[in-house]
Amino acid sequence: MTEAGPFRLFPAQYRWWSFADYGQLLSIVQRFRPRRVIEFGPGGSTLALVEGGAEIVETFEDDHAWLGVQEKRLDPHRSVVILRLYRHSEPLSIPEADDQRYDLAFVDGPRETLQRSVEIAYAAERSRVVVTHDATSAPVRDALLALQARGWAVEFIPFTRPAGDENAMGVAVAPEC
Repeated sequence: MTEAGPFRLFPAQYRWWSFADYGQLLSIVQRFRPRRVIEFGPGGSTLALVEGGAEIVETFEDDHAWLGVQEKRLDPHRSVVILRLYRHSEPLSIPEADDQRYDLAFVDGPRETLQRSVEIAYAAERSRVVVTHDATSAPVRDALLALQARGWAVEFIPFTRPAGDENAMGVAVAPEC
């Protein structure tokens, strides 16, 4: 962690989630103003969704240990955040979300980006806007380009973390929007 930052709900950054990551997601959330959000991979991103004004954030985690860490961290926001354990599988089925519709999806899980295309496809079936972290990784980029081939508007928003490593948020907007 480093010194305190400029955000209300995210006071200190980490190597894996910096003020740059948080700020990019917060600006995207403020741009689209979603009420209901589905998220894969809770953490600092969940706080950005809450700070950005989402009224309901259903966040799913596939790692039991990380879920326990996030339960404590997100407890002050339980009026907005619903935190659930799920099992990554192909095809993906999540009984709590299978029949739901969301205004925005944020995908930053599972931890291994090689597996995220399944969650991105799942999110695209239920949401009009899909936002991804780590959009510079080939599997995430390819999943976004597959949405683009189906008529979705896709943009890649690059940013640099304090350590100097490059990353990007991917934003895909459904054709009907």
